[in-house]
This record gives sequence, C-alpha cells and structure tokens, in this order.
Amino acid sequence: MKFLNLRKSLFSFGLLLCALGTNVLAQEANSASPTSSTTQAAESEVVPASAQETIKPASDVQKPAQSPLQLRSKFRPQLGLGIGIIPGQGVWNDNRIGYFQAGILANIDIRAAERLGVRISLGGFGSDSIDDFGATIAEFLASAELRVYLHSAKANPNRFYLAPFVLAGANYNYASFGGLDTFGQAMGYHYANYVGGTVGVGLEFRFGRHVALDIDVRGILQGLVSESEISVDNEATVIGQLLLDNIRGAVRFGVGGSFYF
Repeated sequence: MKFLNLRKSLFSFGLLLCALGTNVLAQEANSASPTSSTTQAAESEVVPASAQETIKPASDVQKPAQSPLQLRSKFRPQLGLGIGIIPGQGVWNDNRIGYFQAGILANIDIRAAERLGVRISLGGFGSDSIDDFGATIAEFLASAELRVYLHSAKANPNRFYLAPFVLAGANYNYASFGGLDTFGQAMGYHYANYVGGTVGVGLEFRFGRHVALDIDVRGILQGLVSESEISVDNEATVIGQLLLDNIRGAVRFGVGGSFYF
C-alpha cells in the first residue's frame, strides 16, 4: 500500500517537472522569435552606403581648419607721421641755368589700402652761392602724391618686407631769391610762385605694422604762376629773372621715415 502511494507521488512529481519544462521552452521560443524576425528583416533590407549617410544642414558642416596665416586680422587704414630728407635736388630752367638744393620735409602718410597710400608733405629747400654775388634761393614746398605699392604683406603684416612703389602727384613752390653785392649790401629780392607735377619710383622698407623707411627718385616739372620783386639794384632783377624763370624742372633724391599708428 505504501509502495503504491510512493509510486503515485513520483508519477505526479514527474508530470509537474514535464509541465514546468514545457513552459520554460515555450517562453524561450517566444523571446527569441522577435529577434530572429528583426534580424531577418534587417538582412532582407539592404540599404546602399550612400543612402545611409545623413545629409547635414549647411550650418552643421565643419569647415576645413585654417592655417595661422589665414587667421590674420583684416587690413585697417593707417595714419603715419614722418620726416623726409632731401640730400640732393638738381634744378634747371628754360634759361639753361641750373643749381643744387637740399631740404627737409614733414610728411603725413595715409595708408588707405594694402597697396595704396597718400603722402602730404610740407617743407623747405635752400641753395647758396649760385653766382659770384652770393645769390641764394629759399623755397617753401607743399605737395600731395599718390603711391601705389607693388607688394604688400597680405599674409602677415607684422613681418619685415620690401615694397617697391610708383608715385605721382602735384606740388606748389614759393621761391625767394636774394643776393648781396661785393660790399655785402642787399641787391634785392625776387619772389615767384610755381605749380607743377611729379612722377617717380621708390622702395619702402616696412618693419612690421608701425615703422617704415623709404627712398625715392622723382622728376619734377613746374610752371611759373606769378612773381614779384623788391629791387635795390637792377642787377638783382636780372639775376632773379634768370634764376626764377617761366618753366623749370628738377630731379630729386629723397629718404624718409614714418611711424604708423
């Protein structure tokens, strides 16, 4: 009797284990079926590589990295102040009389663009002992010229560089002639106003953004606008008219330096 009860108990326990195993297998099958179906769907839908790339808006597109030279600051106009020295200027007129002058200038430089500049100059010239009577000519100069530079430090304005340039401009001269006789007495004075133009070439030595030196050679042509005289001696009038005649030309060599703000 006890044996039969034990056998029934084992049989019931076996049925229970079979039911539990069946239930577990069913659950595993259910959980695995979505994954397999998803995998099959992914495998069946083959998307080209070009179509998989997402098109980004223009604002999200990364620009190529810029070099330090490309990151420089933009050009800004500059104002400079400088001094010019004229160690030599040869002058001649239509009376075929020539003389040598030297002078000094005060310059205002305006760098309007990387390759374009304007220079305004005020200064004076002098010459001594033009003739046997110790005649002298003193002149006041005012001029404005445009300079076109053939090179600029576009990549790096803070470094040293050379900039050849051409120039053209207009000028005004007020000339005063005076002479002494053999006894040291004044013979008289002759005054003249000239206007004209100038063209030339030069070379600028630029030491970074703020300091520049330059040299130039130019030709000058002027015409007489008006004249007046205060004569003590008739000889002064004659000499003055010979020296300060209707048309005159000059070749000038100049050096200068400027500081830019």
